[in-house]
Amino acid sequence: MPAPTSEICGSGSNCELLTVNGTKAYRFKRGFEPGSHDYQKRFYEMPGVQGVARRDDKVETKVVMGETMMQWGCETDVQAKIKDAINSACRKEGGCDEGSPKSFDIRKWEGTSKEPSDAKLNIRLDGKYSNEKAKNALQEALQATAKGDSVTTNDQKWIVRATPSGSHWGMTDRGGKCAEKQFPNYVAINRFENGNLRESMEFRAELVEGKKNCLGVTIMGAIAGAINPIAGKFFGAVKVLFPKPLQPGGEIAFISPSYRINNEQRSAISRAKGLLSSRGYMVRELFTPDTGIQSSIANRLSELRAAFSDSSVSAVICTIGGPSFTELLPSLIADTELHGIIRANPKIVVGYSDITGLHWFLHAMTGLRTFYGPGAIPELCEPIAEKDDGYEGSALAFCVKHLFRAITDPEPIGDIARSATYAPAMPRIFFGDPESVEPTKLVPATGWTWLRPGKAQGRLFGGCLTVMARLAGVQAIVPDWNGRIVFFETATGDDDVSGNPLERVRAGMADLIAQGVFENAAGLVVGRPFGYDSPERKEEYMNVIKGLLCDGRLAEKKFPILFNVDFGHTTPMVTLPLDGLAVLDSEKDQFAIIESVLST
Repeated sequence: MPAPTSEICGSGSNCELLTVNGTKAYRFKRGFEPGSHDYQKRFYEMPGVQGVARRDDKVETKVVMGETMMQWGCETDVQAKIKDAINSACRKEGGCDEGSPKSFDIRKWEGTSKEPSDAKLNIRLDGKYSNEKAKNALQEALQATAKGDSVTTNDQKWIVRATPSGSHWGMTDRGGKCAEKQFPNYVAINRFENGNLRESMEFRAELVEGKKNCLGVTIMGAIAGAINPIAGKFFGAVKVLFPKPLQPGGEIAFISPSYRINNEQRSAISRAKGLLSSRGYMVRELFTPDTGIQSSIANRLSELRAAFSDSSVSAVICTIGGPSFTELLPSLIADTELHGIIRANPKIVVGYSDITGLHWFLHAMTGLRTFYGPGAIPELCEPIAEKDDGYEGSALAFCVKHLFRAITDPEPIGDIARSATYAPAMPRIFFGDPESVEPTKLVPATGWTWLRPGKAQGRLFGGCLTVMARLAGVQAIVPDWNGRIVFFETATGDDDVSGNPLERVRAGMADLIAQGVFENAAGLVVGRPFGYDSPERKEEYMNVIKGLLCDGRLAEKKFPILFNVDFGHTTPMVTLPLDGLAVLDSEKDQFAIIESVLST
């Protein structure tokens, strides 16, 4: 980590400029976040957003937080919700000096969840008030601060310093006009990397009796000061977008945001188009041949933008995964215009493997619910049983049935299906025979295995294991893992014949553990691993999971772990909704999606 400097945000190399809701603001660069040893030195001289509480006609007390933090830490609509919370705590529910916490659900206000439970603002306001006017003044000062009003009456500035150990202090910046005072329960929050609130947040406002009637409180200054930059999202409260169900006759766009296989697999793509056309859908392929690396990046960005910009397109299905989606992420993350286009045109998005990166980007930057499901290749180009009522045992029949169950029906998916058969080998189109129409060979499938029993409820999130481990370094799109039912699956080996090497699986899991993914997980679901077909090989794979999650430091977590589910690099596969509310119950042998993931 670079050594922090004493420069204040907005005037030195420790900060960077960004735009939030059209307003230019500064934030600390990574490595210079609040909590470093010289945080007090850098923060207290920053211009502040200030609210004033008048104790009498002569004495004024300020509530101050850093202007930078206010601007990049809280979107305008969330500011209004916090203002309402303060108003409710102070007036509607018995007054600021009641001393008991009041809880307000930020995500519910923002429409981000039907049953939110992981983003609450808890308010406790204590103090001694000489009269009702003083109480109202305190409440108004807090409101003014949350709203972003700036009121300056003298040169006294208040600050809050969050030390690395988690203590919180209120103090003045110059002259010691009010004695330095520690508030043991001043701000209680979870500290973490990505700016998404994990469980709950509490601030304690305490009116201190003293010579100058100092008010030892800052609200969001303390909150923002105790966590890392959150890129314009307060509490990570991005409004969830529910795509509309795919309607009969709707238009589907094929895009290739990773592997550019279109020219090599014309017959396969034609079969996938034919399958969807036979069900009454219009299909468009968005693809421009590449001439080099930068040409490929530009083409993929353009194709993705075109798919989301076109209001006639209802669903986007990725042709295949690949190795290179992360090449697009810097441009996608920075493209706020595209984020607005996607929010204005929410669509069904389906893909897996390297498309994990697209799912994470859409979730973090737009709130769009997406689907971890089949690609045009190899799933939808299967040369047999072109309808879901095809002969029993058809991999395509199973795959298509559960894809369209997920993306056309607004009712909850319910219990996740299990295939009685699966394909232990990749189709011949991957072995130099793109014209092959040889049916995929299926064998009887083994059932689910509960590596650790239990019950859980949480929102699904995950992807391809090795991609997840890589994406953890792209802070802007990393989800809040708290309370999640995590899912992962593993790709084929480099030769497309064997499975992903066991040491790579172990390393990927170790990466997720080190990144804190499982610290507060509700559960884990693991896909059927390609290439681990014999009982001995499957046992080796399961032992890695058990050795890392069921033994040692994480053994006490006790969350249920379900193994061998039909998703990811396996044929056939089910379609899973990312961020959908799911349940696990080993006693009932149940894995189910219990809420609608489409708009109704």
